[in-house]
Amino acid sequence: MAFYDGDQVIWPDAPMLKGVTMVLLQLALSMNGTPWTIRPVDAIELPLLTGAAAVNSICPAQPVTSIDTVPFPATDKLTSLLRDAWETVPFDDL
Repeated sequence: MAFYDGDQVIWPDAPMLKGVTMVLLQLALSMNGTPWTIRPVDAIELPLLTGAAAVNSICPAQPVTSIDTVPFPATDKLTSLLRDAWETVPFDDL
């Protein structure tokens, strides 16, 4: 899961297993000059955020349109940033 506050990508600081896709996106965002941070995200803050996306290897930027009663746009800057970053990740030929 990733969020966007209009300035940077936010990865929630919560108990989780860091996935390969998340780590690769963080590296790619850094290389592209896109600011990001890992920090707690409280439910009370959700209405202030401008985007939310689920992140996995099949779809590195799956828009999340709502969390509980808080709506998020189906397309937003976050999904564009994540997809653009994903396109720059070099893959190894197997």
